[in-house]
Amino acid sequence: MKKIILLSFAVVALSFNSVVGITSPDFASMPDDDILNTIERAAFDYFWNGINNDIYGDSSTVKNKWNNYVIDYPQSYSPTDTGFALVAACIGHKRGWISEAEAIDRINVILTKYQQAPESAAASHNELVHHNGFFYRTTTSTGTRYDTSTELATIDTTFLAAGVLFAGKYCVDNNLTNGTTIWNNADYIYNRINWNWMRRDSTNDFINWSWTPESGFDLTSNIGGFSEGVLSYVLAMGSTNYSLNNLSGTLPLGWKNLGRATTSYQNITYVPDGWGALFCHQYPDLFVDFTGKRDGYQCYAADTYKATISHHRYAYNNSSRYATYGKNSWGLGEAYNPSAINGGYYHFGINAGRIEDGTVALSNLICAINQQPRQVIDSIKYLIGKYPNTTGNTNHFWGLYGFPDSYNIDTTGSFNEPDLWRGDDVVGVHQGAILVAIENYRSGLVKNTFSNISYIQKALITGAANLGFTADTTAPGKITVSKIANLSADKSKVGRIALNWAAPGDNDYTLNLSSGMFEVRFATIASDTWDSAPPNYLYYNTVFDTQAVAGSAQSWVVTGLADAPYYYFWVRATDDSFNWSAVSDKLTVSMSNALAASPSSGYNTYSPGTVTLTGFEFGAGTTVKLVKSGESDIAASSVSITDGNTLTCVFDTAGKASGNWDIVVTTGGANSSFTYSAGFTVKTMAMTSAAPASAVSNSGVVTVELTGEGFVAGSTVKLVKAGQAEVTAANVTVTSSNKISFSVDTSGMAAGAWDIVVSTTIGTSAVTMTFASAFEISGYPTSSKNLVEKAKNVTVVLKAEKGDITIDVPAGSFSQDVYLTVIVSTVPVSLRDTFVLTELGIELLLDKNIQPEKEIIITVKYRDADARGFDESQFVIARYDEGRLCWLPLVSTAYPSENKVEGKTNHFSRFAILQFVPASDVSGVKVFPNPFNPLLEAQGLTFTDLPSQADIKIYNVAGELVREIDYLTGNGRARWDGKNYSGKAAASGVYVAVVTCTGGSKKVSIAVIK
Repeated sequence: MKKIILLSFAVVALSFNSVVGITSPDFASMPDDDILNTIERAAFDYFWNGINNDIYGDSSTVKNKWNNYVIDYPQSYSPTDTGFALVAACIGHKRGWISEAEAIDRINVILTKYQQAPESAAASHNELVHHNGFFYRTTTSTGTRYDTSTELATIDTTFLAAGVLFAGKYCVDNNLTNGTTIWNNADYIYNRINWNWMRRDSTNDFINWSWTPESGFDLTSNIGGFSEGVLSYVLAMGSTNYSLNNLSGTLPLGWKNLGRATTSYQNITYVPDGWGALFCHQYPDLFVDFTGKRDGYQCYAADTYKATISHHRYAYNNSSRYATYGKNSWGLGEAYNPSAINGGYYHFGINAGRIEDGTVALSNLICAINQQPRQVIDSIKYLIGKYPNTTGNTNHFWGLYGFPDSYNIDTTGSFNEPDLWRGDDVVGVHQGAILVAIENYRSGLVKNTFSNISYIQKALITGAANLGFTADTTAPGKITVSKIANLSADKSKVGRIALNWAAPGDNDYTLNLSSGMFEVRFATIASDTWDSAPPNYLYYNTVFDTQAVAGSAQSWVVTGLADAPYYYFWVRATDDSFNWSAVSDKLTVSMSNALAASPSSGYNTYSPGTVTLTGFEFGAGTTVKLVKSGESDIAASSVSITDGNTLTCVFDTAGKASGNWDIVVTTGGANSSFTYSAGFTVKTMAMTSAAPASAVSNSGVVTVELTGEGFVAGSTVKLVKAGQAEVTAANVTVTSSNKISFSVDTSGMAAGAWDIVVSTTIGTSAVTMTFASAFEISGYPTSSKNLVEKAKNVTVVLKAEKGDITIDVPAGSFSQDVYLTVIVSTVPVSLRDTFVLTELGIELLLDKNIQPEKEIIITVKYRDADARGFDESQFVIARYDEGRLCWLPLVSTAYPSENKVEGKTNHFSRFAILQFVPASDVSGVKVFPNPFNPLLEAQGLTFTDLPSQADIKIYNVAGELVREIDYLTGNGRARWDGKNYSGKAAASGVYVAVVTCTGGSKKVSIAVIK
């Protein structure tokens, strides 16, 4: 079986004459798509800059290989590279790397050259020729055949045809200039290929790999097995002029009889090529979208995935044999090698019996991006990080066109670590594969466009004249398999875990999985994910070649597991169209769960008592201990074996470090020692709640009850706050291991959160637990809302910062229940000079628009500091009249010795404590309310702005003296209760008040109404 072979097999030794200015991309800090864009652009540059003008004097050919690190030299040409150059021009246009004019120019030059190439079977030529539509595999840098071994190559013509068709379809689909002409040229080149001629004759079922003028067909070299030649059969079947189907009218026997023997690597079964190389799976997938399609022989997309996983695992599992192999260094295929195997260029693979020297084909790794994107990205970051283009570092990877073709650091050869051997020449077919694989991953552009070409659709899904692929008319293959949601595990023995789950539905008409597979992964690191699980920790179970009925029991037994505290498992499923379900939720399995401890925890404040261990083969002389890193072991005492599976013992955990401890059992049985990781937890005191959890500063002694666990008698409690003196609790009482109470004096405690610290002493060890921010000391409230029921006497108290505010509401004050809100208020200013306002203000609000029907008593307390500069004996409570913007004094009583003032009101508003100041004369004397109704104004008629000494007499209109007012306070205020000398209410009418002082007198008219 022949493959894409380079003419020159001379090993390209490591050369460090690197082009100045090449720097490694900072992949570590790049988003994934930026990483892929950088590598894809480097591959594009290979084709855009690699025009080989030396051959035909135009841009119709591309160099077969380029040195990635130094100024290059003349190279040969291959039709394969030209096919990828056409694809590159389209991708470059799509990505905005080149203009439409540039893309069209390059495509036109190439297609015109190949469309106009003359037919020639001659052995010698110095121009581009074809024979029956096929082109020679390579030419020299001057356009001639190298020698008689240079053949008309089927696979090279295949990739040329694929690129030709893709370019034509792309130009038409995107309405590029002259798109129709370009497609016609592409169509001509493709349909000129005589695939039936390459069969040799009608008796040969297979397409031949090659033909030469000297020897004709190679009779031993057919595309008779699974390989990248699958793409040749697809193109051959789609041809209008030379379809293989034209000879037989049925499925071609060559396709039907392709060798498809399966191979298996660690339970992964799939159809490989002859060597087990990865590129043979990747190359047909570059152009044809096999997703959702399968023929009667294999599922190509699934096999590509399985081959990718096999290569990944193979490299990981053989990393001890070859230093180059590893989790982030994998992929075997055609590559340069340092061991001169096959002249220095060999098709490495993982099939049994293949030669290998540890060389990794990096294009095979990168092209796996569509099957294992996370592993590929991680590998790229690892490699560029290990071999960066730093100053003075000659062992670097990144070059003019990306990564080297291959590399090897195997320790068995002359190129020992830390030296690095790398394949400096990058090859056109490999660069093309990288370019297309990444673009397909990012956008699906190439395979979607190519698979929509009518010729390709004809080959794959058109009736009987096709390759036997199943038409996906109902699109069940496009529907995602249901997620496995019931993954569980049984661990009957150490090192063995049986996983169980139910088969999910496929969401198609049968709801069953057909010819799919389950994939199980596991890891031993808790932070690992499905994508980061080591590749050798992958298990595949392809047990159902027939339908797996939805809901049917599935299982997979994992054996030989290494000693680890925990294993983490995931499982997913795929259908026959390679549509994977979502990954199941992670299942955590404790490897030590065969051993159970009851109880499995104790406190470091007291011994847990007897602990029972079960699930282990205990023998005579068994010892048990608790082990924790950095701590002294706790040896169990009173060890007693009840039977072979049950043991009792005592752990003295008092005063020991809290946290998880391993249980280590040592016995003379089959398992001499066993560690139950984190099998026993030593707990310390824990607090879950405090009741009450807050108090008002300076509110006196508060009793608090803590709920938690691990409390012991003799504990002490204190409250701690940064920057404040600690407050030691009194009356500490432990009522149970879950309850502890104490009292604390809130006097002088600063507002804010306080920690509650509980301490106890166990022997010589102190155990302390802090309940952070568990108790809140609040500042003084500024408001209080209270329900006042109409039929009850209600007293409302607001403990304000400057003193208590008390509102006494007698029953029947309101006709309905109301909510009374007491607010510490600001005091409105006053321009009057006959009284002085304090800063002691309140506001009374109701939730309904009513006023009291009875007198309400307001009591306001104050601090000494609030009365400084005032005559407290002259304090009164005044109501602010919002309408008249003035203060109206209430009937008030001052209690200087008690620092309080009482006042009576039947109208809610804002109130303040003020002190009256007498006026200098009588000119400003006023009275209110006026008119005056003694029946409604219980506080009487008020005289204001009086001088300190004055006589007040009230006359009726007849000039008769009705009443003389006692004015003994001298504070500028006096009141008339509306009565005459006889103590009877004055009659309605007009009265005159005469106010007389040393400096003069003033008359004020008063209207009394009833």
